[in-house]
Amino acid sequence: MTRYNRRTVLKAGAALAGSSALGFPAVVHAQADKIKIGHLTPLTGFLGALGAYAQLGIRMAAEEINTSGGMMGRQIDLLSEDSVNPATAATKAQRMLDQDGVAFLMARSIRPRR
Repeated sequence: MTRYNRRTVLKAGAALAGSSALGFPAVVHAQADKIKIGHLTPLTGFLGALGAYAQLGIRMAAEEINTSGGMMGRQIDLLSEDSVNPATAATKAQRMLDQDGVAFLMARSIRPRR
């Protein structure tokens, strides 16, 4: 049987309390933030009408999720951008990821059937 002296038990308890005290604010802060979702869809041009419906649908879904308590207790913050062509869509997607800090992107490419 291993015996621990009082000093070892106190050191272990202090280390556990200190590490949990340091890590706890980060966990609370991370859960309080909103989940940022980027949404790219054509809102102008000849596909603007279809893109408007896509934007309306994702906004309705985000609103429904937020009113029911959020996703795992966190609210959704939706950022929508117009993506007319692939070059501007790539630029806007990179900006959303780097500057706006979105967790993930949802891109909708609406192509007419031939």
